[in-house]
Amino acid sequence: MTNAASERSIRKRNKQILADRETNTTVITTLMHTVDGRRWIWLTLERLAVFRADEGLDPLRMAFDKGIRNEGLRLLADVTRICPNEYIRMTQENSGVDLSAPEDPDERDPDYSSVN
Repeated sequence: MTNAASERSIRKRNKQILADRETNTTVITTLMHTVDGRRWIWLTLERLAVFRADEGLDPLRMAFDKGIRNEGLRLLADVTRICPNEYIRMTQENSGVDLSAPEDPDERDPDYSSVN
């Protein structure tokens, strides 16, 4: 826990934040420089609903879905900031994927589905 009154604690926390950012940059760069890595990122963005519009009327479900999508948007922002050229390549490689098709609820990843 960070003690906001302690300069030492604040410096330590800022150092950790910078180290985490460097690690994220390294991981994303490594993934985006391989075909399999770009495919994994694309599928993850898809699973996190980055390329889908909001659906449904249930406010709790919509809030849950927006939380999932928010994580996808964070990943997308990191990818486009760190590897903009590879992002373009990734979209070209996956242009044959039909993102407009409605998702079959029975095929949803159970880790990202709410309990009904």
